[in-house]
Amino acid sequence: MSERHAYRLVRLSRDSYRHAPVTSAQTVALKTKIVEIAHARRRFGYRRVHDLLRPDLPGVNHKRVYRLLNSSHQQTTRSSNLQLGLLPKHRYGGWGQVTSTSKQVRPAGRTKKIPGQSPGELHTP
Repeated sequence: MSERHAYRLVRLSRDSYRHAPVTSAQTVALKTKIVEIAHARRRFGYRRVHDLLRPDLPGVNHKRVYRLLNSSHQQTTRSSNLQLGLLPKHRYGGWGQVTSTSKQVRPAGRTKKIPGQSPGELHTP
């Protein structure tokens, strides 16, 4: 099988496979500026970040700011919120801390009452 035919089968451009994408220095500088603003003003969205960037960089596109902010968003917000304890660390951990006064979890499924068993005990089949 030829190389061209193989790339056509997997619907991949030969050029994009052979040449890796290169980010420009301007994009890297813009991304660092966006991350600085995002750290300083955590509640700002991409529109307000774009408004703050406009005096320094008048040719910046709002769609580009949106894309770069979303690509760095998990590096800025999620990790810092985890460090501050604002987000749960475990998937089913919930938002609050587990205390000794929390409710006990019953076993899933139906429970049967067995004769001679006290009402507080549970039996699962």
